[in-house]
Amino acid sequence: MGSGASQEVSAKVKDNSDEDLDTLFKELPSDEVEKILKAAQAARGAAGSGETSAPFLRKAFKLIADCMGKVMEAGEKGEAPPEIDEEKLKAEYFALIKQSFDHHDRKKAGKLDKDDAAIFFKHFMQEGMVFVEASMAKLVKIKIDALKKELEEECMKCEDKFPTAKDHLPG
Repeated sequence: MGSGASQEVSAKVKDNSDEDLDTLFKELPSDEVEKILKAAQAARGAAGSGETSAPFLRKAFKLIADCMGKVMEAGEKGEAPPEIDEEKLKAEYFALIKQSFDHHDRKKAGKLDKDDAAIFFKHFMQEGMVFVEASMAKLVKIKIDALKKELEEECMKCEDKFPTAKDHLPG
């Protein structure tokens, strides 16, 4: 289980249903529950931190995220999107995916066996979720900033009627 969770707990968790695990958590001492939660957070957090078991997948998603970021920033500024060499981007992306396949091919057989494929796709989904969450956060920030700007402009139009309206907008 890692991060200090006892082997006894690991053994209890192994082949149990969700209901059994729910019951187990209720029976465990709080320090054991805390250890399990820390281990789960560490496992989840590894995908969003600088640490990764899938460095090429991380680079592949970063490549796409950087490209999307440039397009979003241009749109945010009201500028035309930058020219993107899609063929070059696609070639770099697929080269990184190929490197990731090779990285996950522990037997160096030129293909992923069932276990290696499971690990690869787990890492792919982890890194993909980091990408999606970062993209969504960026989009929300852009929308909030646009709304704030629009509200400020509207407040300026009404400043003579409502002189303190602007004071109520977030900094």
